[in-house]
Amino acid sequence: MQELDITPLLATRELGLNVIGSPVHTVFSKAAVEQANPHLATKVNHFDSIRNRYTVATVRSLLPLIVKYEDSKWKIRHLAFGLTKDIDIQGMGLIDIPLDKFQSHLQETASSDLSEFLVSFYCDQIDRGGTTIGADIQGLSEHDGECAIRAKAIINLRNEEMKQVYVLKNSHTIDLRPLWLTAYGFQILSGLKLGLECSKEEFEQVQEAIEKLGFEIEVREDGLTDYPDTISPELWEYIWRLAEDPELREKMKL
Repeated sequence: MQELDITPLLATRELGLNVIGSPVHTVFSKAAVEQANPHLATKVNHFDSIRNRYTVATVRSLLPLIVKYEDSKWKIRHLAFGLTKDIDIQGMGLIDIPLDKFQSHLQETASSDLSEFLVSFYCDQIDRGGTTIGADIQGLSEHDGECAIRAKAIINLRNEEMKQVYVLKNSHTIDLRPLWLTAYGFQILSGLKLGLECSKEEFEQVQEAIEKLGFEIEVREDGLTDYPDTISPELWEYIWRLAEDPELREKMKL
């Protein structure tokens, strides 16, 4: 059955939507839809659901609604990353952009101007030691010279985060959330089709894959989980949502 994503309609007063028998999704929360467009709220049965990426024009119309009605700011990270795909910035990974910078540059009328800003911000993100999840070094190098000279830095960042990451074990499962926040971990766990936790038996496959890259991962039985401060909490949440949805990772080309 075909799924419908009515998110773009939230910025309109659309009333003629016929959704009989179709699952209806939106990236917005139920509370946000009820405030922004009460009529559409009655049509939706899957809230906080990421199904698509959106065009520049759509993101421009949606961002004010997210700012006004949403508490979950991870959705801004989704909109920003989706734009890098929509305007075809080759090789760029997840972009950890604050709301104020995103808002101020989103109004650039020419896609080339927006593209230039996003590439510049992404280079700064690498320089600050931020995430490189989803970055394709070859694609980035072919797209932009500034990104090309950061290829070694990307590799160094990925190696360093693997040296620092550890996971917690409880009586039955392993918590994979810290590993999802690393570039190599994201690749490995995606390839093994694992979610936010796994069994001890499944984790043996994870350890084997990590060892093939030349690393070892520490497993602790107690203590607090330490998440990297080089990634915003909003992006943590977005990454974990990607972790739970293989279909979404495919749509976002991750």
